[in-house]
Amino acid sequence: MILYSIRNWDFLYENNRTRELKKLDWFPMPNKQDGDGYTLIMEQPDGAAIFGAWIVCVQIASRCDPRGTLMRDSATPHNAQSLARMSRVPAGILQRMLDVCSSDESNWLETREFNAKCDNPASKCDNPAVACASRARVPEGKEGKERREGNTPKPAVSVFSEMQKAMEEKQSNPNTNGELDPVFVRDLKAAYRRTPDSRMSHMEESTLAEIIRERPRYRTEWDMIITLKQKEPRYFPQSLSKLLIGWQDTLDRASVWVPEGKPVKSLIEKALDQIQ
Repeated sequence: MILYSIRNWDFLYENNRTRELKKLDWFPMPNKQDGDGYTLIMEQPDGAAIFGAWIVCVQIASRCDPRGTLMRDSATPHNAQSLARMSRVPAGILQRMLDVCSSDESNWLETREFNAKCDNPASKCDNPAVACASRARVPEGKEGKERREGNTPKPAVSVFSEMQKAMEEKQSNPNTNGELDPVFVRDLKAAYRRTPDSRMSHMEESTLAEIIRERPRYRTEWDMIITLKQKEPRYFPQSLSKLLIGWQDTLDRASVWVPEGKPVKSLIEKALDQIQ
């Protein structure tokens, strides 16, 4: 069986509001119409039908567990027939969409071999090439450690490889998702009005773990950043994921921030002040 997953789901189809919700009745969707995937689809004779089927596919994926992965409630992968029963779209159109959108040229869908027996806790599956239901239920995966330059993401990393990597890191490093500093995790959630027991996405957990691991002064840096939020909230990132991904940028902004109306001294003026 093949398990389909929407590439870059957490990065493209989630935001700070949707991550708070356990069940989605709506979700953000990119409106870019000049990418390679979109133009490839619309160049096909049946491009409009393929794109319509893609929208249906994304809507169904937004209600799956985990989100973005085409997994049925029975913990088995969706296929064209099951998607057709849910959406009332002909199975032939849906199969055509699955084939086109999972192609190397489009790359909108990721595919992975699925082994149902791995869902049984009593069984053991050590094959890293197999995506089993227990792995698929890892909380929303991060499709790479993309960083934005404007609105353009860097090339994506497979969500399945990230799931496997996260599990391996968690076993070898107890600090992978910030477990050694629950106070810091609580403060981060409070800054975005999240409840203490709310679940962070895998992308947020892994990026937070990297900050804790690579930045020994992260608590001091957080104090500077939260001061920026208190004094000038418009410069504070609007979502936790943006804060974690752009941690250094926000820290730089916090370190040079001055109240409006107060002149900013140049490097020469600061040097003269020190001499005097």
